[in-house]
Amino acid sequence: MSIKQDKEDQPSLEHQEHIRKRGRRQYPNISWNGGARDDSNVDPQSQPMKPPGPDTGNKEITVKVTEQEVHKWIFVHNSYTPPGRDSTSLKKLPEYDDIRQYGVNTTQGKLLWKKETARLLKAAKNLDEPLLFEDKGMLGGVSKSEYEKLAELGDLLNWSLMICQHDNDLILLEHCFPVFQAENHRKLRSRLQGELEREQAFWKNVNIRLCWLFIDYVTAIVARLLTQASDSEDFHA
Repeated sequence: MSIKQDKEDQPSLEHQEHIRKRGRRQYPNISWNGGARDDSNVDPQSQPMKPPGPDTGNKEITVKVTEQEVHKWIFVHNSYTPPGRDSTSLKKLPEYDDIRQYGVNTTQGKLLWKKETARLLKAAKNLDEPLLFEDKGMLGGVSKSEYEKLAELGDLLNWSLMICQHDNDLILLEHCFPVFQAENHRKLRSRLQGELEREQAFWKNVNIRLCWLFIDYVTAIVARLLTQASDSEDFHA
């Protein structure tokens, strides 16, 4: 073997320096102790930061708000006292989500709101009770036609939400024009007009009772998710 080949087989000076530095490195003492890891030597600055906000973990949030507290916000348009102005009470304010223009009088409207409050609070508080879509057998079994019915129910729910948004936009237009979004309202109105031009057969085949059950199911899920997102009683109300 030649002297030249012996030199080529030896590690370079850079490689020797790398090995020497690696031997001086300090590694955290991470050992397996009955499933617990020893991170005592790990720099806390190198650990991932927790997101801001209350750390509830997997703990369930107890919904303490009452039906009466929810009613106060539903019917706030009747009378509202601004914070810090106990002597001032605003009466007959614009009513969002007003259902009286759809053939429901004031008494019937209040009764419906109270029933909805009781139903949604029950779904939010009884976390051990599963939320099921009770179709009362109207959908039948699992088939392509039944999934098409579910898609139609989704269209109807979206249609209802657009009508609510349209009506509330008109309240802003009349009472608070600076925050009225004209372009968004124009797009919304265009979508509603497009839905009105759909074939009448679609509306004739709709099972209104099934639609109500579907809305009950979806809104119960939303109520439970929202109330578990924060432990604030004001937020729950």
